[in-house]
Amino acid sequence: AAAKVLAGMKFASATAINGTLKPIDDSEGIAPAIFQGTIDSWGDIARMKFNRRMCGIEHRKQFQTNRSIKSQKSELIALREQITNSLVPANIFQQAIISLNDKIFIRRNQETHWKNARIPLTIIDEPHYFFPELKSWKEMLK
Repeated sequence: AAAKVLAGMKFASATAINGTLKPIDDSEGIAPAIFQGTIDSWGDIARMKFNRRMCGIEHRKQFQTNRSIKSQKSELIALREQITNSLVPANIFQQAIISLNDKIFIRRNQETHWKNARIPLTIIDEPHYFFPELKSWKEMLK
């Protein structure tokens, strides 16, 4: 999403974190069948499991939202449509960070994507969403 939203902007540095430029893709993103299965099963139980997978058990409460299931499902459908009906965005990133415990984007798929793009990788021991734990950006690379 960042590569699409920030397209054409100039940065001294840009780091991709736990994702790829092909977010729905069998070998470089989330498998289309998995993404569709998430949409098809979206409900209270699926959201609870997703939050646990996104943040790990200890941090999932920090990611909870008051949004309705219907609103979130609509967002997932809109994301799928936007991603599958658009070209892969131009790469704006000079480096990528992959979380060792990412249960949203498969580590192997991220590694494949960024190696194919010739982007240096850093692997950290965190879940997919770990930002509440950070006090500064430099902590991410320790």
